Amino acid sequence: MHATRRFLFALIPSLVLLLAGCGVRGTFGGAINATEERHLTAPHVPGSGIEVHTSVGSVDVFTDPTLKEVKVTAKVTAFGDTEEEAKARLQDIKVKLNRRGDGVLEIAIESSKEGQAVRGTCAFVIGIPDVNGTTVRTGNGSVTLKGLGGRADVHTDVGAVTVRDQGGNVTVQTGNGSIHVIKAAGDVQATTSVGKVTVEEAAGAAKAKSGNGSLEITKIGGAVEATSSVGSVTVREAVGPVMASTGNGSIVVAKVKGAVTARSSVGQLTLDQIAGKVEGVTGNGSITYTAAPGSSSSFRLKADVGAVTVRLPASAGGSIQAGTSVGSVTVNGARAHTVTGDRTSKNIVLTEMGPASSVHAGNGSITITLE
Repeated sequence: MHATRRFLFALIPSLVLLLAGCGVRGTFGGAINATEERHLTAPHVPGSGIEVHTSVGSVDVFTDPTLKEVKVTAKVTAFGDTEEEAKARLQDIKVKLNRRGDGVLEIAIESSKEGQAVRGTCAFVIGIPDVNGTTVRTGNGSVTLKGLGGRADVHTDVGAVTVRDQGGNVTVQTGNGSIHVIKAAGDVQATTSVGKVTVEEAAGAAKAKSGNGSLEITKIGGAVEATSSVGSVTVREAVGPVMASTGNGSIVVAKVKGAVTARSSVGQLTLDQIAGKVEGVTGNGSITYTAAPGSSSSFRLKADVGAVTVRLPASAGGSIQAGTSVGSVTVNGARAHTVTGDRTSKNIVLTEMGPASSVHAGNGSITITLE
């Protein structure tokens, strides 16, 4: 990608965040602000959930077993044309703690004037002895969850999200911001329009998507689906199956026990130590594929523009049809039962029985090494 275009892609998230921050005063009126920190508590109900809502403001929730009750710190800010007006509006903002009939503790802000929208911001820091299920909604602000039990469901229009040591499934969505999920006891679903997504150590499946940003998915106990419109995709140590795709960026998939499908419109593919069936396609970029030791699965590799390199273990069997429109096909190693064809097209038979595989390069050479 051209250097100027890469610079613009990198600049867009910062510009959006800056504009969103500048718009806070305009949205709530006035250039003068008044801020105060409020401390609230609520009786704790073991094994219950919490639900947090704020229109503008960050949310930080953590567990602390030494606590005897729920502790909430709310940083409330209001704006006005004068200091007096800002202070008056500050008093109109109320922080509500409400225990619902299902046991869930609601934590939110509301206006003291009936029918009037909240004219200000509120950031929450919440400490709780234990929790079973957490929902967070903020229009503009980062979210951090640490050491919580049960599921986590987070949505912010603008802001980064970090979830660490979650005791259940994780669902995260942000319009503009990075997502980091580290150690989840269940499935993970992470979606951002602009930003990087990192998922590390999930017991279940992982689904990650970014409109503009790289994806890094590591140590996943189930299936993986990773999609980026613009950005690289990396998946390592997954049970599988794995589906990785990007419109513009490289793809690396390594140490996967199941099947792998990798597609990039523009970008190279590196598929390393794959035990299952493989399909790798790129419009422009090289492909490197190494099968896992002891595996004997079929593969289909296609590069419109770019070289293709294949390394197979002694356990590999079946046949391989390899051809290139512009370039040559080279077979290294003496293990093949038969190799027939010419410089640009070869049929390789490893065993009479086994899977049928294919390798094609539109413009690039093909190298197949047989251990």
